[in-house]
Amino acid sequence: KFAAQLSTGDKATVQQGLDETNRLNAFNSGVFVALSPSGEVLDFVGTEMRSNINLSQRPEISGALSGIDNGGFWEENGKLIRVAASPTIASDQVLGAIALGYEVTDTVATVIAKVTNSHIAFLVGNKIVSTNMYDKRDELLGQFQQHKSELDHAMIKKESSSAFEFMIGEEKFLGVASP
Repeated sequence: KFAAQLSTGDKATVQQGLDETNRLNAFNSGVFVALSPSGEVLDFVGTEMRSNINLSQRPEISGALSGIDNGGFWEENGKLIRVAASPTIASDQVLGAIALGYEVTDTVATVIAKVTNSHIAFLVGNKIVSTNMYDKRDELLGQFQQHKSELDHAMIKKESSSAFEFMIGEEKFLGVASP
């Protein structure tokens, strides 16, 4: 049904489809975006994003518009959003795409830390937006600022940095910056 609603390109119809899909599937997502075949935002739920902007340059959207499910991270209004993007296909034709995302919070970081048996922090700009080390947030940020070259390397080269060591209190940590 949503594919048919998206294929109309009609803003009210697409908005209705997004609202219904979000509610019926209990997504309760922080970001839910419907996109045209060219990557233009047709409508959205749960974000301050404007309609009529083109997101086709974002890798997740570009992949979805090519028919491939994929995901990544977006920074939006100082928050880190984990995004999954999928093509909307009918009769073997890509009619557009949807992107669904959730804010990466301290709770999310704590779950990831437990699963990976490690500590974790997510940064946007010069701010830690989520970590499982909440009580050491300021010390952690100070250490990251001392290792700015590794963080810059990851963002500029779009590849993980070499491992680096740092101390918080009496505890030694091994860090790796990833884009």
